Amino acid sequence: MAQGPGYAEVVRRLLLTLVAAATLTAACSGDASLPVVGPPSPQDIALKAGDVPPGLKLCAGSGPIDGYIASLRSKDPDGYASLQDAWTALKGNGADAAAIDAFVEDPTTACTGTLGAGQGKSATSFVIRYKDEGSATTAYKRGLLNFPTPQQNQQTPGLTVGTATGLGANSWVYDRSVNGKAAYLAFWQVKQFDVMILAADLDPVDSRKAADAVYSRAR
Repeated sequence: MAQGPGYAEVVRRLLLTLVAAATLTAACSGDASLPVVGPPSPQDIALKAGDVPPGLKLCAGSGPIDGYIASLRSKDPDGYASLQDAWTALKGNGADAAAIDAFVEDPTTACTGTLGAGQGKSATSFVIRYKDEGSATTAYKRGLLNFPTPQQNQQTPGLTVGTATGLGANSWVYDRSVNGKAAYLAFWQVKQFDVMILAADLDPVDSRKAADAVYSRAR
């Protein structure tokens, strides 16, 4: 009866198979490059239409910050200059990309350089990406757009700081209604992103829904 290949022959055949497979893999990898995976863009994280109540409309120019700033040049020169200066300072502190998406009730009056300051209901996101997490953390502590980051133990009606916000350890939320006007402001750092959400005259549940949606995309 014929005997099967000995141990040495089996090993030889196995080695030949592995060499052939390695050669094929090397040849294939030379023809096609693997996709480069990096952090999401600020626009990927920013507010979407489904995050805000029906009836709010997206301001023209919303998206990457350079386009948003350019859209203000003629209709809001002061806002244009202020936001341009703010973006220049952010880049000097390590920011490499940003996006502003503003949803408002009346785009003819509420799309301004002073985010969240227009009349009627609105929800705006300002997402900033930094070169690394350390730069984002430092920038978070510095604050954004004349809103200083409060101390952990600061006592202010409507203010929540830290993990109690549900937006991470580096976060704060101001949520309060005064004389029937609702104001919601959230600012947090996650990974290499700093994110601000400003909402005016929205139901608190809708404001929180918008912040949670953006936060979930930034994590």
